[in-house]
Amino acid sequence: TIDYFRSFVADPYLFGRIAANHALSDLHAMLARPYSALALCSVPYGAENVVEEDLLHMLAGARRVLDEEDCALVGGHTSEGAEPSLGFALTGYVHPDGLTSTDLSGRDTCGPVGILYKGPVVPGHALILTKALGTGVVLAAAMPHRNFISCYEITDCYASMTQSNMLAARILAQFGCSACTDVTGFGFMGHLVEMVRHQHQKAAADEDGDDDEDDGVCRLLTAEQREAMASLPVARIHLSQVPLLPGALRCSNEHRVTSSLFGANHRSAQQIINLEDGAVADHPAFPILFDPQTSGGLLACIPRSHVDSVLESLRGAGYSRAAVIGEVLDSSETAAVVHEVLHGVSSSRADLNGCVFMTP
Repeated sequence: TIDYFRSFVADPYLFGRIAANHALSDLHAMLARPYSALALCSVPYGAENVVEEDLLHMLAGARRVLDEEDCALVGGHTSEGAEPSLGFALTGYVHPDGLTSTDLSGRDTCGPVGILYKGPVVPGHALILTKALGTGVVLAAAMPHRNFISCYEITDCYASMTQSNMLAARILAQFGCSACTDVTGFGFMGHLVEMVRHQHQKAAADEDGDDDEDDGVCRLLTAEQREAMASLPVARIHLSQVPLLPGALRCSNEHRVTSSLFGANHRSAQQIINLEDGAVADHPAFPILFDPQTSGGLLACIPRSHVDSVLESLRGAGYSRAAVIGEVLDSSETAAVVHEVLHGVSSSRADLNGCVFMTP
């Protein structure tokens, strides 16, 4: 896997830690063990001693994180640019059939655990988020021309971004996680839609079977389409249960702060089948669902019978804001939602595959 982005903090050591954690999360979300890393660095033009000092601190921060996870920094490439940037090309390994699982001390145990995939999600399972949302809006609000964030709030944000997802992934795997992804640049909604989509299932076609491109006419969903919808997984999210970083709600609502990727991420709102419900679209937490996350947490699908044990283990491991934020509806629940919500809805309103239903 590979990840790379420009610095948003003045401290190169802190930036190195965040960049390494962010890159490693792709591996943790699959339950892969990091093996090696190649660094891709860009440092601002300047005196040689200053450039070397910045590079030293960036890589020292990254090395701290990589060393903690037994991931060797084996090389890389450095260039000069307008601003500091850092990324990593990472190699990890995992046995597809799951030869061993790992307890919280890092020791191998005998339980078989394989790769964690984004899907398919399992109807009836709960959705758990291991970290609070809001890094994008908090960082945007902390920019010098805004300065809406307190020292406590930005420090809390940094702490979240420097927290590894390694232990969280192992805990989720131990309790029967059926699907998992890390929440990063596409925001919570973008990554949730990826999880809920079934790649091999297709929505029902129009009654006439016409496969031509949309002619611009908004057609109402047919009975056949609603029936097809009822056979697809639907995630129900409870907005009041979504954990948020301190300051994120205030800056999003009072100061109308958004991150640069918010507009692009907001396109995933078309998958919310009850978006017209004012209690949803006007909910204070709603905009933060589209906030791009840096080194965000894991979004996982867990059997409901294991939820209490999972939350207890996550919080005991330091994921204090881990929470159940929704569930994947079973067939009877989906049918009820379709009957209640989708009558009179346009077929251009949303893809039938990968839909989300929200409650305040």
